[in-house]
Amino acid sequence: MPDEKFKLPTSSYEELVKIIKAYGNVTQPVSLEEVSQRSVIHRTIISGNAGFLTAIGILESGSKKISTPIGKELALALEHNMREQIRDSWRKVVGGHDFFEKLLTAIKIRNGMDENTLEAHILYSAGQPKKQKFMTGARTIVDILRAAALIIESDGKITALERPEIILPDVVKEFITGEQKAPVKEKRQPGPEVSSGVDVRVNIQVNINCVPTDLEELAGKLKTLIREISLDRKNNDEKA
Repeated sequence: MPDEKFKLPTSSYEELVKIIKAYGNVTQPVSLEEVSQRSVIHRTIISGNAGFLTAIGILESGSKKISTPIGKELALALEHNMREQIRDSWRKVVGGHDFFEKLLTAIKIRNGMDENTLEAHILYSAGQPKKQKFMTGARTIVDILRAAALIIESDGKITALERPEIILPDVVKEFITGEQKAPVKEKRQPGPEVSSGVDVRVNIQVNINCVPTDLEELAGKLKTLIREISLDRKNNDEKA
């Protein structure tokens, strides 16, 4: 059993987001009552989550609280629903906290877990009993890891990632890796052989940093690029 208890959130991820945004909109430390009015969430619910938000560095400590710089950054991204900034801000929070780091390590060591097992492990690691309000907090922790794009679920199994894995269409994969299928040789009429004496081969390597939700747009752009390259090559061949 862990030596110290870790304060889990007591609300869902959606409700936690409302609290983060409410604190992000103030310019000086405020009471629970003021945040309650801003977020339209009861002060007891805010109080139940304040310990967690303080523990992970989103709120500053004190009877009256205000967002830390990373808390304000996250609140702004959430306010404007900026997907990449939300991901990056949560990664800063998660990456700087021992509880989350140990949790991700445990997922990797076990080569993944189903969601129920992961939630139970979160409760155990936090030193909390298996009660409804703590189960809600465990699910919120999982949702935070999802928002940070540090876990992925496939066939009912959650695995931890250094960065999101991307399954690329064949046409995109071939363009990125250069591992294209050998082209069918065109039959030509017999004629005098001409040799330039030069064999030129160009390998193109493209590094892409994106999340799975960006894949559809990425694939379209790469297909357009491939068509343009092919068209330029065809025009050059015709001019030659």
